[in-house]
Amino acid sequence: MPPKEITPFSQCPRRSPRYIYSFGGTAPINEIVNSITNGLDIKLIDPLLYIKIIDPLTIKREQLALESNVSAVKAVTTAIDRINEYFLQKKKEEKHLRELEKAKKRKKAILEANMKNSKIITKEDLERAVDLALNKAAYDQIDPEIHTFLVDELRKIRTEALKKEDYQLAEKSESAARRVLLLKNETYFGEITSSRANDLESKLSTSKSEFEKLKCFWKKKISAFKKDLDHEIFLIEEETNELLKKFDEQFEKPSFGKFKASPGLLQLKQKEKYLAISKRYQEARQLKAEASRIENQEKEDFVKKYQIELETKRNDLIKKQQEKINIKYHNGQRTIQDLVRERNHQLNKAELALKHLEVNTNEANAISSLHVVIQTPNTDQNPTQSKDSAKYSLGGSTQGYSQRSSQDSLKGSKSENHSSQRSEKTSSKDSITDSRMDPTQKYEQQCVKGCSHGCGQECENFSARCLDLYRKSEMNYSNSKSVNHIVREPGSPRKYGRDAPTTRRRGRNDLGARSKSLNRIALDTISPPLSAREDRTSQNLFLQRRMVNSIVYSKSSKSPVLSKPIRTAK
Repeated sequence: MPPKEITPFSQCPRRSPRYIYSFGGTAPINEIVNSITNGLDIKLIDPLLYIKIIDPLTIKREQLALESNVSAVKAVTTAIDRINEYFLQKKKEEKHLRELEKAKKRKKAILEANMKNSKIITKEDLERAVDLALNKAAYDQIDPEIHTFLVDELRKIRTEALKKEDYQLAEKSESAARRVLLLKNETYFGEITSSRANDLESKLSTSKSEFEKLKCFWKKKISAFKKDLDHEIFLIEEETNELLKKFDEQFEKPSFGKFKASPGLLQLKQKEKYLAISKRYQEARQLKAEASRIENQEKEDFVKKYQIELETKRNDLIKKQQEKINIKYHNGQRTIQDLVRERNHQLNKAELALKHLEVNTNEANAISSLHVVIQTPNTDQNPTQSKDSAKYSLGGSTQGYSQRSSQDSLKGSKSENHSSQRSEKTSSKDSITDSRMDPTQKYEQQCVKGCSHGCGQECENFSARCLDLYRKSEMNYSNSKSVNHIVREPGSPRKYGRDAPTTRRRGRNDLGARSKSLNRIALDTISPPLSAREDRTSQNLFLQRRMVNSIVYSKSSKSPVLSKPIRTAK
Protein backbone atom coordinates (compact mmCIF):
# COMPACT_ATOMS: atom_id res chain seq x y z
CA MET A 1 0.00 0.00 0.00
CA PRO A 2 1.62 3.27 -1.05
CA PRO A 3 2.08 5.86 1.70
CA LYS A 4 -0.33 8.75 1.83
CA GLU A 5 0.93 12.06 0.59
CA ILE A 6 1.15 14.62 3.37
CA THR A 7 -0.61 17.84 2.42
CA PRO A 8 1.28 21.01 3.46
CA PHE A 9 -0.27 22.96 6.31
CA SER A 10 -0.71 26.03 4.12
CA GLN A 11 -2.85 24.03 1.67
CA CYS A 12 -5.10 22.46 4.31
CA PRO A 13 -8.73 23.67 4.10
CA ARG A 14 -9.63 26.14 6.83
CA ARG A 15 -12.56 25.21 9.01
CA SER A 16 -15.43 27.66 8.67
CA PRO A 17 -15.97 29.81 11.79
CA ARG A 18 -18.92 29.27 14.07
CA TYR A 19 -21.39 32.15 14.20
CA ILE A 20 -24.18 32.54 16.74
CA TYR A 21 -26.29 34.30 14.10
CA SER A 22 -25.58 33.00 10.61
CA PHE A 23 -26.96 34.06 7.26
CA GLY A 24 -30.17 32.21 6.42
CA GLY A 25 -31.09 31.63 10.07
CA THR A 26 -34.49 32.10 11.68
CA ALA A 27 -33.44 34.74 14.21
CA PRO A 28 -35.14 38.14 13.67
CA ILE A 29 -33.14 41.35 13.24
CA ASN A 30 -34.46 42.85 16.50
CA GLU A 31 -33.08 39.92 18.47
CA ILE A 32 -29.63 40.37 16.88
CA VAL A 33 -29.69 44.12 17.65
CA ASN A 34 -30.68 43.49 21.27
CA SER A 35 -27.91 40.91 21.62
CA ILE A 36 -25.34 43.43 20.36
CA THR A 37 -26.75 46.02 22.77
CA ASN A 38 -26.32 43.55 25.63
CA GLY A 39 -22.61 43.07 24.75
CA LEU A 40 -22.45 40.38 22.03
CA ASP A 41 -19.24 40.62 19.98
CA ILE A 42 -19.85 41.54 16.35
CA LYS A 43 -17.32 38.87 15.28
CA LEU A 44 -19.82 36.17 16.31
CA ILE A 45 -22.28 37.39 13.66
CA ASP A 46 -22.06 36.36 10.03
CA PRO A 47 -20.69 39.27 7.91
CA LEU A 48 -23.45 38.63 5.38
CA LEU A 49 -25.90 40.01 7.98
CA TYR A 50 -24.01 43.30 8.44
CA ILE A 51 -25.86 45.03 5.62
CA LYS A 52 -29.19 44.19 7.31
CA ILE A 53 -28.33 45.26 10.87
CA ILE A 54 -26.37 48.47 10.22
CA ASP A 55 -29.47 50.71 9.94
CA PRO A 56 -31.31 49.19 12.97
CA LEU A 57 -28.12 49.58 15.02
CA THR A 58 -27.90 53.28 14.11
CA ILE A 59 -31.52 53.84 15.18
CA LYS A 60 -30.93 51.86 18.37
CA ARG A 61 -27.89 53.99 19.24
CA GLU A 62 -29.94 57.20 18.95
CA GLN A 63 -32.61 55.76 21.26
CA LEU A 64 -30.00 54.67 23.80
CA ALA A 65 -28.37 58.10 23.67
CA LEU A 66 -31.71 59.72 24.55
CA GLU A 67 -32.05 57.28 27.45
CA SER A 68 -28.45 58.11 28.59
CA ASN A 69 -27.45 54.42 28.57
CA VAL A 70 -23.69 54.96 28.20
CA SER A 71 -22.54 51.33 28.27
CA ALA A 72 -25.09 50.22 25.65
CA VAL A 73 -24.23 53.21 23.42
CA LYS A 74 -20.55 52.28 23.66
CA ALA A 75 -21.23 48.63 22.69
CA VAL A 76 -23.42 49.61 19.72
CA THR A 77 -20.88 52.23 18.55
CA THR A 78 -18.08 49.64 18.65
CA ALA A 79 -20.18 47.25 16.58
CA ILE A 80 -21.00 49.94 14.00
CA ASP A 81 -17.32 50.93 13.71
CA ARG A 82 -16.27 47.32 13.10
CA ILE A 83 -18.98 46.91 10.47
CA ASN A 84 -17.74 50.04 8.67
CA GLU A 85 -14.16 48.75 8.82
CA TYR A 86 -15.32 45.46 7.31
CA PHE A 87 -17.02 47.27 4.43
CA LEU A 88 -13.91 49.39 3.77
CA GLN A 89 -11.67 46.32 3.76
CA LYS A 90 -14.06 44.56 1.40
CA LYS A 91 -13.97 47.53 -1.00
CA LYS A 92 -10.16 47.49 -0.99
CA GLU A 93 -10.10 43.76 -1.74
CA GLU A 94 -12.58 44.17 -4.59
CA LYS A 95 -10.51 47.03 -6.03
CA HIS A 96 -7.36 44.90 -5.80
CA LEU A 97 -9.08 42.01 -7.56
CA ARG A 98 -10.27 44.34 -10.34
CA GLU A 99 -6.72 45.62 -10.82
CA LEU A 100 -5.39 42.05 -10.98
CA GLU A 101 -7.99 41.15 -13.59
CA LYS A 102 -7.06 44.22 -15.66
CA ALA A 103 -3.37 43.31 -15.41
CA LYS A 104 -4.12 39.74 -16.53
CA LYS A 105 -6.12 41.04 -19.50
CA ARG A 106 -3.31 43.41 -20.49
CA LYS A 107 -0.73 40.63 -20.19
CA LYS A 108 -2.91 38.30 -22.25
CA ALA A 109 -3.35 40.97 -24.94
CA ILE A 110 0.42 41.55 -25.07
CA LEU A 111 1.08 37.82 -25.39
CA GLU A 112 -1.48 37.52 -28.18
CA ALA A 113 0.07 40.47 -30.01
CA ASN A 114 3.54 38.95 -29.64
CA MET A 115 2.27 35.62 -30.93
CA LYS A 116 0.78 37.35 -33.98
CA ASN A 117 3.98 39.28 -34.64
CA SER A 118 6.28 36.32 -33.98
CA LYS A 119 7.85 34.61 -36.93
CA ILE A 120 7.24 30.93 -37.63
CA ILE A 121 10.62 29.19 -37.88
CA THR A 122 10.78 26.34 -40.36
CA LYS A 123 13.25 23.50 -40.61
CA GLU A 124 14.77 24.97 -43.78
CA ASP A 125 15.49 28.27 -41.99
CA LEU A 126 17.16 26.40 -39.14
CA GLU A 127 19.33 24.34 -41.53
CA ARG A 128 20.33 27.48 -43.40
CA ALA A 129 21.29 29.18 -40.13
CA VAL A 130 23.35 26.14 -39.09
CA ASP A 131 25.17 26.23 -42.42
CA LEU A 132 25.88 29.97 -42.02
CA ALA A 133 27.20 29.46 -38.49
CA LEU A 134 29.34 26.35 -39.09
CA ASN A 135 30.63 26.59 -42.64
CA LYS A 136 30.45 30.22 -43.72
CA ALA A 137 30.76 31.97 -40.31
CA ALA A 138 28.35 34.64 -41.60
CA TYR A 139 26.79 35.48 -38.27
CA ASP A 140 25.50 38.84 -39.45
CA GLN A 141 23.19 37.13 -41.95
CA ILE A 142 21.42 35.06 -39.28
CA ASP A 143 17.96 36.21 -38.21
CA PRO A 144 18.02 37.31 -34.52
CA GLU A 145 14.72 35.54 -33.87
CA ILE A 146 16.31 32.17 -34.63
CA HIS A 147 19.26 32.52 -32.23
CA THR A 148 17.67 30.51 -29.40
CA PHE A 149 16.75 27.57 -31.64
CA LEU A 150 20.11 27.77 -33.39
CA VAL A 151 22.03 27.43 -30.11
CA ASP A 152 20.04 24.31 -29.21
CA GLU A 153 20.66 22.83 -32.66
CA LEU A 154 24.39 23.54 -32.52
CA ARG A 155 24.64 21.91 -29.10
CA LYS A 156 22.85 18.84 -30.47
CA ILE A 157 25.40 18.72 -33.28
CA ARG A 158 28.21 18.96 -30.72
CA THR A 159 26.75 16.07 -28.70
CA GLU A 160 26.42 13.87 -31.78
CA ALA A 161 29.96 14.76 -32.88
CA LEU A 162 31.32 13.78 -29.48
CA LYS A 163 29.53 10.43 -29.73
CA LYS A 164 31.14 9.89 -33.16
CA GLU A 165 34.52 11.15 -31.82
CA ASP A 166 34.57 13.93 -34.39
CA TYR A 167 36.29 16.44 -32.13
CA GLN A 168 36.94 18.99 -34.85
CA LEU A 169 33.21 19.27 -35.58
CA ALA A 170 32.46 19.34 -31.84
CA GLU A 171 34.90 22.19 -31.30
CA LYS A 172 33.55 24.02 -34.33
CA SER A 173 29.92 23.66 -33.19
CA GLU A 174 30.81 24.66 -29.63
CA SER A 175 32.58 27.80 -30.88
CA ALA A 176 29.65 28.64 -33.17
CA ALA A 177 27.12 28.08 -30.36
CA ARG A 178 29.11 30.36 -28.11
CA ARG A 179 29.29 33.04 -30.79
CA VAL A 180 25.56 32.81 -31.49
CA LEU A 181 24.82 32.98 -27.77
CA LEU A 182 26.94 36.12 -27.55
CA LEU A 183 25.02 37.58 -30.48
CA LYS A 184 21.74 36.73 -28.79
CA ASN A 185 22.82 38.36 -25.55
CA GLU A 186 24.07 41.41 -27.42
CA THR A 187 20.76 41.67 -29.26
CA TYR A 188 18.89 41.41 -25.98
CA PHE A 189 21.22 43.98 -24.47
CA GLY A 190 20.62 46.30 -27.42
CA GLU A 191 16.86 45.95 -27.07
CA ILE A 192 17.03 46.76 -23.38
CA THR A 193 19.32 49.75 -23.85
CA SER A 194 17.31 51.10 -26.79
CA SER A 195 14.03 50.73 -24.90
CA ARG A 196 15.56 52.39 -21.86
CA ALA A 197 16.93 55.19 -24.05
CA ASN A 198 13.50 55.69 -25.61
CA ASP A 199 11.85 55.76 -22.19
CA LEU A 200 14.38 58.29 -20.95
CA GLU A 201 13.88 60.39 -24.07
CA SER A 202 10.13 60.48 -23.50
CA LYS A 203 10.67 61.27 -19.83
CA LEU A 204 13.11 64.02 -20.77
CA SER A 205 10.68 65.63 -23.20
CA THR A 206 7.89 65.38 -20.63
CA SER A 207 10.14 66.86 -17.95
CA LYS A 208 11.12 69.75 -20.20
CA SER A 209 7.49 70.56 -20.95
CA GLU A 210 6.63 70.29 -17.26
CA PHE A 211 9.56 72.58 -16.43
CA GLU A 212 8.30 75.20 -18.89
CA LYS A 213 4.78 74.82 -17.51
CA LEU A 214 6.14 75.30 -13.99
CA LYS A 215 7.93 78.48 -15.02
CA CYS A 216 4.78 79.83 -16.69
CA PHE A 217 2.70 78.86 -13.68
CA TRP A 218 4.90 80.76 -11.24
CA LYS A 219 5.18 83.73 -13.58
CA LYS A 220 1.41 83.95 -13.88
CA LYS A 221 0.92 83.43 -10.16
CA ILE A 222 3.33 86.20 -9.14
CA SER A 223 2.03 88.62 -11.78
CA ALA A 224 -1.58 87.90 -10.74
CA PHE A 225 -0.70 88.53 -7.10
CA LYS A 226 0.98 91.83 -8.03
CA LYS A 227 -2.10 92.87 -9.99
CA ASP A 228 -4.35 92.00 -7.04
CA LEU A 229 -2.08 93.97 -4.73
CA ASP A 230 -2.16 97.02 -7.01
CA HIS A 231 -5.93 96.75 -7.29
CA GLU A 232 -6.35 96.59 -3.50
CA ILE A 233 -4.09 99.62 -3.06
CA PHE A 234 -6.06 101.45 -5.77
CA LEU A 235 -9.31 100.69 -3.91
CA ILE A 236 -7.85 102.12 -0.71
CA GLU A 237 -6.80 105.27 -2.59
CA GLU A 238 -10.29 105.64 -4.06
CA GLU A 239 -11.77 105.24 -0.60
CA THR A 240 -9.39 107.91 0.71
CA ASN A 241 -10.39 110.34 -2.04
CA GLU A 242 -14.09 109.86 -1.29
CA LEU A 243 -13.54 110.40 2.44
CA LEU A 244 -11.53 113.55 1.79
CA LYS A 245 -14.17 114.87 -0.60
CA LYS A 246 -16.87 114.50 2.05
CA PHE A 247 -14.59 115.89 4.72
CA ASP A 248 -13.68 119.01 2.70
CA GLU A 249 -17.33 120.06 2.56
CA GLN A 250 -17.03 121.07 6.21
CA PHE A 251 -14.55 123.81 5.26
CA GLU A 252 -17.05 125.51 2.93
CA LYS A 253 -19.94 125.55 5.43
CA PRO A 254 -18.59 126.10 8.92
CA SER A 255 -21.08 125.03 11.59
CA PHE A 256 -21.79 127.68 14.28
CA GLY A 257 -23.93 125.30 16.28
CA LYS A 258 -20.91 124.48 18.38
CA PHE A 259 -20.07 128.16 18.95
CA LYS A 260 -20.19 129.26 22.61
CA ALA A 261 -20.03 132.89 23.65
CA SER A 262 -17.53 133.98 26.24
CA PRO A 263 -18.71 134.93 29.80
CA GLY A 264 -17.83 138.60 29.19
CA LEU A 265 -20.03 138.72 26.08
CA LEU A 266 -22.92 137.08 27.95
CA GLN A 267 -22.56 139.60 30.76
CA LEU A 268 -22.68 142.53 28.29
CA LYS A 269 -25.85 141.16 26.71
CA GLN A 270 -27.42 140.81 30.16
CA LYS A 271 -26.56 144.43 31.00
CA GLU A 272 -28.01 145.48 27.66
CA LYS A 273 -31.32 143.85 28.60
CA TYR A 274 -31.34 145.53 32.01
CA LEU A 275 -30.64 148.97 30.44
CA ALA A 276 -33.40 148.45 27.90
CA ILE A 277 -35.84 147.50 30.68
CA SER A 278 -34.83 150.56 32.67
CA LYS A 279 -35.39 152.73 29.53
CA ARG A 280 -31.77 153.77 29.26
CA TYR A 281 -31.76 153.30 25.52
CA GLN A 282 -28.67 155.31 24.73
CA GLU A 283 -26.48 153.21 27.01
CA ALA A 284 -28.18 150.03 25.85
CA ARG A 285 -27.42 151.00 22.21
CA GLN A 286 -23.74 151.49 23.08
CA LEU A 287 -23.55 148.14 24.94
CA LYS A 288 -25.24 146.40 21.99
CA ALA A 289 -22.66 147.77 19.57
CA GLU A 290 -19.85 146.70 21.87
CA ALA A 291 -21.41 143.23 22.35
CA SER A 292 -21.86 142.73 18.58
CA ARG A 293 -18.24 143.77 17.98
CA ILE A 294 -17.00 141.30 20.58
CA GLU A 295 -19.29 138.55 19.22
CA ASN A 296 -18.01 139.03 15.65
CA GLN A 297 -14.45 138.87 16.91
CA GLU A 298 -15.14 135.68 18.85
CA LYS A 299 -16.86 134.10 15.82
CA GLU A 300 -13.87 134.88 13.65
CA ASP A 301 -11.61 133.25 16.24
CA PHE A 302 -13.97 130.26 16.40
CA VAL A 303 -13.89 129.83 12.59
CA LYS A 304 -10.10 129.96 12.57
CA LYS A 305 -9.89 127.43 15.38
CA TYR A 306 -12.50 125.22 13.70
CA GLN A 307 -10.57 125.24 10.44
CA ILE A 308 -7.37 124.33 12.27
CA GLU A 309 -9.17 121.38 13.92
CA LEU A 310 -10.58 120.27 10.57
CA GLU A 311 -7.14 120.48 9.01
CA THR A 312 -5.74 118.35 11.82
CA LYS A 313 -8.50 115.78 11.40
CA ARG A 314 -7.97 115.78 7.66
CA ASN A 315 -4.25 115.12 8.10
CA ASP A 316 -5.04 112.34 10.58
CA LEU A 317 -7.41 110.77 8.06
CA ILE A 318 -4.79 110.94 5.31
CA LYS A 319 -2.18 109.46 7.65
CA LYS A 320 -4.50 106.64 8.64
CA GLN A 321 -5.27 105.77 5.03
CA GLN A 322 -1.60 106.01 4.12
CA GLU A 323 -0.70 103.61 6.93
CA LYS A 324 -3.31 101.21 5.60
CA ILE A 325 -1.76 101.44 2.14
CA ASN A 326 1.75 100.95 3.55
CA ILE A 327 0.70 97.90 5.55
CA LYS A 328 -0.99 96.39 2.53
CA TYR A 329 2.04 97.12 0.35
CA HIS A 330 4.61 95.70 2.80
CA ASN A 331 2.53 92.59 3.43
CA GLY A 332 2.20 92.12 -0.31
CA GLN A 333 5.95 92.53 -0.84
CA ARG A 334 6.64 89.98 1.90
CA THR A 335 4.24 87.56 0.25
CA ILE A 336 5.90 88.17 -3.12
CA GLN A 337 9.29 87.41 -1.60
CA ASP A 338 7.93 84.15 -0.19
CA LEU A 339 6.46 83.27 -3.57
CA VAL A 340 9.74 84.07 -5.33
CA ARG A 341 11.66 81.98 -2.81
CA GLU A 342 9.29 79.06 -3.27
CA ARG A 343 9.45 79.50 -7.06
CA ASN A 344 13.25 79.47 -7.05
CA HIS A 345 13.28 76.39 -4.82
CA GLN A 346 10.92 74.45 -7.06
CA LEU A 347 12.61 75.60 -10.26
CA ASN A 348 16.07 74.70 -8.94
CA LYS A 349 14.81 71.31 -7.86
CA ALA A 350 13.16 70.70 -11.23
CA GLU A 351 16.24 71.94 -13.07
CA LEU A 352 18.52 69.58 -11.13
CA ALA A 353 16.19 66.68 -11.87
CA LEU A 354 16.14 67.71 -15.53
CA LYS A 355 19.94 67.85 -15.70
CA HIS A 356 20.20 64.45 -14.01
CA LEU A 357 17.71 63.05 -16.50
CA GLU A 358 19.64 64.59 -19.39
CA VAL A 359 22.86 62.95 -18.18
CA ASN A 360 21.12 59.58 -17.87
CA THR A 361 19.57 60.01 -21.31
CA ASN A 362 22.92 60.85 -22.89
CA GLU A 363 24.53 57.84 -21.24
CA ALA A 364 21.70 55.58 -22.36
CA ASN A 365 21.94 56.91 -25.93
CA ALA A 366 25.71 56.42 -25.91
CA ILE A 367 25.37 52.83 -24.69
CA SER A 368 22.58 52.04 -27.14
CA SER A 369 24.66 53.42 -30.03
CA LEU A 370 27.42 50.87 -29.46
CA HIS A 371 27.86 48.39 -32.30
CA VAL A 372 28.62 44.73 -31.89
CA VAL A 373 31.95 43.87 -33.47
CA ILE A 374 32.46 40.13 -33.88
CA GLN A 375 35.70 38.96 -35.45
CA THR A 376 34.91 36.29 -38.02
CA PRO A 377 37.30 33.33 -37.80
CA ASN A 378 39.63 32.54 -40.70
CA THR A 379 39.26 29.09 -42.25
CA ASP A 380 43.02 28.89 -42.93
CA GLN A 381 43.96 29.16 -39.28
CA ASN A 382 45.53 26.31 -37.37
CA PRO A 383 43.44 24.39 -34.83
CA THR A 384 45.49 25.99 -32.09
CA GLN A 385 44.31 29.41 -33.24
CA SER A 386 40.62 28.54 -33.10
CA LYS A 387 40.36 29.62 -29.49
CA ASP A 388 41.92 32.99 -30.27
CA SER A 389 39.51 33.51 -33.14
CA ALA A 390 36.56 33.10 -30.77
CA LYS A 391 37.39 36.31 -28.97
CA TYR A 392 34.93 39.13 -29.39
CA SER A 393 34.81 42.82 -28.62
CA LEU A 394 31.87 45.07 -27.87
CA GLY A 395 32.64 48.65 -28.85
CA GLY A 396 36.33 48.17 -28.10
CA SER A 397 35.87 46.31 -24.81
CA THR A 398 35.93 42.58 -23.95
CA GLN A 399 34.31 42.68 -20.55
CA GLY A 400 31.06 40.99 -21.60
CA TYR A 401 27.80 42.75 -20.95
CA SER A 402 28.64 44.24 -17.60
CA GLN A 403 28.01 47.88 -16.86
CA ARG A 404 31.70 48.68 -16.48
CA SER A 405 32.51 47.30 -19.91
CA SER A 406 29.75 49.39 -21.47
CA GLN A 407 31.07 52.54 -19.86
CA ASP A 408 34.72 51.75 -20.62
CA SER A 409 33.89 51.02 -24.23
CA LEU A 410 33.05 54.72 -24.72
CA LYS A 411 36.76 55.39 -24.35
CA GLY A 412 37.88 52.17 -26.02
CA SER A 413 38.95 53.77 -29.29
CA LYS A 414 41.87 55.64 -27.72
CA SER A 415 42.99 52.66 -25.66
CA GLU A 416 42.97 50.35 -28.72
CA ASN A 417 45.08 52.78 -30.75
CA HIS A 418 47.77 53.01 -28.10
CA SER A 419 47.62 49.50 -26.61
CA SER A 420 50.15 48.02 -29.05
CA GLN A 421 52.58 50.93 -28.56
CA ARG A 422 52.31 50.69 -24.79
CA SER A 423 52.92 46.92 -24.82
CA GLU A 424 56.05 47.34 -26.99
CA LYS A 425 57.45 50.05 -24.73
CA THR A 426 56.83 48.08 -21.55
CA SER A 427 58.40 44.90 -23.01
CA SER A 428 61.55 46.80 -24.04
CA LYS A 429 62.02 48.42 -20.64
CA ASP A 430 61.36 45.35 -18.46
CA SER A 431 64.99 44.31 -18.17
CA ILE A 432 66.10 47.84 -17.21
CA THR A 433 63.41 48.71 -14.68
CA ASP A 434 63.29 45.36 -12.83
CA SER A 435 66.55 46.05 -11.03
CA ARG A 436 65.64 49.63 -10.07
CA MET A 437 62.00 49.42 -8.97
CA ASP A 438 60.77 48.35 -5.56
CA PRO A 439 58.82 45.07 -5.11
CA THR A 440 55.34 46.64 -5.30
CA GLN A 441 56.09 48.48 -8.53
CA LYS A 442 57.66 45.30 -9.93
CA TYR A 443 54.51 43.28 -9.24
CA GLU A 444 52.37 46.05 -10.71
CA GLN A 445 54.47 46.00 -13.89
CA GLN A 446 54.28 42.21 -14.11
CA CYS A 447 50.49 42.29 -13.69
CA VAL A 448 50.12 44.94 -16.38
CA LYS A 449 52.29 42.83 -18.72
CA GLY A 450 50.27 39.70 -17.99
CA CYS A 451 46.95 41.48 -18.49
CA SER A 452 46.50 40.78 -22.20
CA HIS A 453 42.72 40.63 -22.24
CA GLY A 454 42.17 43.97 -23.95
CA CYS A 455 41.11 45.86 -20.81
CA GLY A 456 41.50 49.23 -22.50
CA GLN A 457 40.96 52.20 -20.20
CA GLU A 458 40.89 49.94 -17.15
CA CYS A 459 44.63 49.12 -17.38
CA GLU A 460 45.57 52.82 -17.37
CA ASN A 461 44.31 53.21 -13.83
CA PHE A 462 45.70 49.84 -12.70
CA SER A 463 48.60 51.32 -10.72
CA ALA A 464 46.25 53.50 -8.67
CA ARG A 465 44.03 50.47 -7.99
CA CYS A 466 47.07 48.48 -6.81
CA LEU A 467 48.04 51.23 -4.38
CA ASP A 468 44.47 51.53 -3.09
CA LEU A 469 44.18 47.78 -2.47
CA TYR A 470 47.64 47.71 -0.91
CA ARG A 471 46.64 50.38 1.64
CA LYS A 472 43.44 48.50 2.44
CA SER A 473 45.39 45.28 2.96
CA GLU A 474 47.83 47.09 5.25
CA MET A 475 44.96 48.54 7.29
CA ASN A 476 43.20 45.17 7.59
CA TYR A 477 46.48 43.52 8.52
CA SER A 478 47.21 46.08 11.24
CA ASN A 479 43.68 45.68 12.69
CA SER A 480 43.87 41.87 12.85
CA LYS A 481 44.79 39.96 16.01
CA SER A 482 47.75 38.20 14.38
CA VAL A 483 49.87 41.36 14.14
CA ASN A 484 53.51 40.60 14.80
CA HIS A 485 55.71 42.93 16.78
CA ILE A 486 56.51 46.07 14.82
CA VAL A 487 60.06 47.28 15.37
CA ARG A 488 60.19 50.77 16.80
CA GLU A 489 62.15 53.16 14.64
CA PRO A 490 64.19 55.92 16.26
CA GLY A 491 62.05 58.94 17.03
CA SER A 492 58.70 57.14 16.55
CA PRO A 493 56.23 56.24 19.35
CA ARG A 494 56.31 52.70 20.70
CA LYS A 495 53.78 50.31 19.15
CA TYR A 496 52.69 47.02 20.65
CA GLY A 497 51.78 43.84 18.85
CA ARG A 498 51.00 40.31 19.95
CA ASP A 499 54.68 39.45 20.66
CA ALA A 500 55.66 42.87 22.01
CA PRO A 501 58.02 42.56 25.02
CA THR A 502 56.63 43.87 28.31
CA THR A 503 58.58 44.60 31.49
CA ARG A 504 55.73 43.84 33.91
CA ARG A 505 52.56 41.81 34.15
CA ARG A 506 49.70 43.11 32.05
CA GLY A 507 46.52 44.20 33.76
CA ARG A 508 43.10 45.42 32.73
CA ASN A 509 44.29 48.93 32.08
CA ASP A 510 47.21 47.66 30.04
CA LEU A 511 44.85 45.66 27.83
CA GLY A 512 42.88 48.82 27.21
CA ALA A 513 46.08 50.65 26.35
CA ARG A 514 47.05 47.80 24.03
CA SER A 515 43.77 48.07 22.11
CA LYS A 516 44.22 51.82 21.79
CA SER A 517 47.75 51.34 20.47
CA LEU A 518 46.42 48.98 17.80
CA ASN A 519 43.95 51.65 16.73
CA ARG A 520 46.82 54.09 16.53
CA ILE A 521 48.66 51.63 14.29
CA ALA A 522 45.67 51.53 11.93
CA LEU A 523 45.43 55.32 11.87
CA ASP A 524 49.16 55.65 11.23
CA THR A 525 48.83 53.19 8.37
CA ILE A 526 46.04 55.19 6.72
CA SER A 527 47.62 58.65 6.98
CA PRO A 528 49.83 59.89 5.45
CA PRO A 529 49.07 58.12 2.13
CA LEU A 530 51.87 56.18 0.47
CA SER A 531 53.14 57.44 -2.88
CA ALA A 532 53.96 55.22 -5.86
CA ARG A 533 57.67 56.08 -5.85
CA GLU A 534 58.47 55.54 -2.17
CA ASP A 535 60.81 52.77 -1.15
CA ARG A 536 58.86 49.98 0.63
CA THR A 537 61.57 47.38 1.00
CA SER A 538 60.97 47.33 4.76
CA GLN A 539 57.31 46.27 4.31
CA ASN A 540 56.04 42.73 4.38
CA LEU A 541 56.51 41.06 0.97
CA PHE A 542 53.90 38.46 1.79
CA LEU A 543 51.18 41.12 1.89
CA GLN A 544 52.37 42.60 -1.38
CA ARG A 545 52.36 39.23 -3.14
CA ARG A 546 48.95 38.33 -1.79
CA MET A 547 47.54 41.69 -2.91
CA VAL A 548 49.02 41.46 -6.43
CA ASN A 549 48.03 37.82 -6.86
CA SER A 550 44.45 38.62 -5.86
CA ILE A 551 44.35 41.41 -8.44
CA VAL A 552 45.80 39.17 -11.16
CA TYR A 553 43.26 36.47 -10.36
CA SER A 554 40.38 38.97 -10.40
CA LYS A 555 41.61 40.37 -13.72
CA SER A 556 42.00 36.95 -15.32
CA SER A 557 38.54 35.89 -14.15
CA LYS A 558 37.04 38.67 -16.28
CA SER A 559 38.34 37.12 -19.52
CA PRO A 560 35.55 36.51 -22.07
CA VAL A 561 37.02 33.10 -22.86
CA LEU A 562 36.89 31.86 -19.27
CA SER A 563 33.61 33.34 -18.12
CA LYS A 564 30.18 33.79 -19.58
CA PRO A 565 28.92 37.31 -20.33
CA ILE A 566 26.89 38.97 -17.62
CA ARG A 567 23.53 40.27 -18.72
CA THR A 568 22.51 43.51 -17.08
CA ALA A 569 19.48 45.67 -17.67
CA LYS A 570 21.36 48.89 -17.06
